[in-house]
Amino acid sequence: MADINQKSVRISQFIATVRRLTHRLSYDKTMAPTLGLAISGGPDSMALLWLMKSHYKGPIIAATIDHGLRKESAQEALQVAAICKKLQIQHDILTPTQPITGNIQSNARKTRYALLEQWAQKTGCDYILTAHHADDQLETIIMRLNRASGIAGLAAIRECHGNIIRPLLGFRKSDLIQICKDAHIEYIDDPSNDNDDFDRVKVRQWLKQCATHGLEPIINPMMAQKSAKNLDDANLAINYSSAILAKEHIWEESDTITMDVVDLPMEYQRRLLIQALRQIEADIEPRGKSIEDAINALNNNIISMIGNIKITPKADHKSNGKTLWILSKAPPRRPRYI
Repeated sequence: MADINQKSVRISQFIATVRRLTHRLSYDKTMAPTLGLAISGGPDSMALLWLMKSHYKGPIIAATIDHGLRKESAQEALQVAAICKKLQIQHDILTPTQPITGNIQSNARKTRYALLEQWAQKTGCDYILTAHHADDQLETIIMRLNRASGIAGLAAIRECHGNIIRPLLGFRKSDLIQICKDAHIEYIDDPSNDNDDFDRVKVRQWLKQCATHGLEPIINPMMAQKSAKNLDDANLAINYSSAILAKEHIWEESDTITMDVVDLPMEYQRRLLIQALRQIEADIEPRGKSIEDAINALNNNIISMIGNIKITPKADHKSNGKTLWILSKAPPRRPRYI
């Protein structure tokens, strides 16, 4: 009885999470948003498929990405399509137009989300749901710690990012496997999840070893998810205050941008510098280390360069010699002749 009650509570929590993240979830079919489900065929996404089919009364459709990275992937996508057909859920198989090369996991992820966004626009989805869970969250946090990430990075996998929502972050992977078993839903085991060429898999295997040696209560994925949520809330608060500070501490003067930030904490210096850089080059994506090195140089009155943007520390004699940062496009380099 206790186990049944616990499952009922978890499902109620899931429904409440979807309602909160979509803002306008309704059990009136004429009002409910259309939700698109990203279904790989693994236990996580198949549990998501079953939960939505069983407990959401509005329209849902599903898509599977065939990255073309494994010979089995096309057949697996067809298996998902067959299950969706049985459940009377519209399903599409999406494939990239170009082969995925380079950093496979990173580029596959970019391709996946680009395909899902195109699909959502074409089919009229209001939101795209993915099946990330608490164990994914813990893996991501550990990976980000190893990269010296700041607040935004350690917020890791966000519940909501644009029209992407992740309602399963409050579930363990074991919970989702059990949901599939209880509902007699078939799922696929992706062998790439055990390929230790990938950093995430190495972290996952290390966590399994921790659990084997009784260390799991020390590294609890559910607690990690709550910490990530707290960091995300803090990040949103800093974003809010940064927008206010930007109006007071950044201004444009002809072809330059001036910043008055030397008295601000370094985190605000970092965020406002990135904003000022994007006022000059909208698509610039400076790396964390380049921003950190630039700030350290500027705080020591040393000129810095980020991309093609020159940042010059300059004493402002109108305010008792206070140092301002002046951003400008660096002049084009003169060609060298041999």
